[in-house]
Amino acid sequence: MHITTISSWVLLIAETLKSYGVDYRQLFRQAGMDAAHLSDQNARFDFFSVTRLWDLALEKTQDPCFGLVAVNHWHPTSLHALGFSWMASPSLKDAFERLQRYIRIVNNAAAVDITTRNSVTRIVIYSAAEPLKTSIASMDAALAVLLHMCRLNYGRELDPVRIRTMRPEPTPACVDRFNAFYRAPIEFSSGENAIDFKRDVLEKHLPASNIDLARANDKIIDEYLSHLDGVSVGIRTRVKITELLPSGSVTEEKIASLLNLSVRSMQRKLKEEGASFKELLNQTRQELADQYIENSRLSINEITYLLGFSDPANFSRAFKRWHGVSPSQYRG
Repeated sequence: MHITTISSWVLLIAETLKSYGVDYRQLFRQAGMDAAHLSDQNARFDFFSVTRLWDLALEKTQDPCFGLVAVNHWHPTSLHALGFSWMASPSLKDAFERLQRYIRIVNNAAAVDITTRNSVTRIVIYSAAEPLKTSIASMDAALAVLLHMCRLNYGRELDPVRIRTMRPEPTPACVDRFNAFYRAPIEFSSGENAIDFKRDVLEKHLPASNIDLARANDKIIDEYLSHLDGVSVGIRTRVKITELLPSGSVTEEKIASLLNLSVRSMQRKLKEEGASFKELLNQTRQELADQYIENSRLSINEITYLLGFSDPANFSRAFKRWHGVSPSQYRG
């Protein structure tokens, strides 16, 4: 697999270098990259070249906290449509689930793991193509941006429970800057890059959320990912399922036809990707149901229609399988 990073994330490095008065174009050339591609939001750069660029930035600026400074130049577009989808999510839990589902738009080898134990939820960022050499500055930027995004959604007062980072402990002055930013215990030279949050913080409803805007950007991401890395049939199938659900007539035959495949060929390709049409239909419905139920403006009848169920009773039975309670009980 050719591992790539989207240009909008690489632009973050360029903007940070400019803040130091550094000619970023020169460093791009040294890393074997064409800075002209930064103007194309859909362009992608070779992962190993981007790693080299982060290292060159550390070397040129002589600032061990360069990755931490990069957070000052983050913008929702740094993550393409995922940035806007994140900002519109009804809760941080929902936002992290989106990140887990769609992080490949930023780096197609990146992955997110979400685990909850007792009252603490841990978010781990890692590479699904290990072992990969990742720049220290890149690790710093990823974790810092993650917390910055959380604070934009939740409020500046948000403090994590603990930070774990694989990067070695930097100079004392840089450690002070880390402490001032994270406002939480930091474990350097850890075995993972992770942030721990209180579970109730992640589950709190965010009043500024907009489920319609989130879904609109999800669709943009789905379309983008459907053309990344050889066009995953699973992702293309999910896109078509989402489009057809309100029609109430989502069938294998219809989806296969829209993908210009025979039913047997689609089944075989999905099996090769470790999926099936039935699983994708169920997963898509559940994910959409979780998002729609958070939106108080949508009635149960409206959600039933949007998910393609024949009547509210069928939707209620499915929702009970997913969550153990009815949609109305879930809403409280």
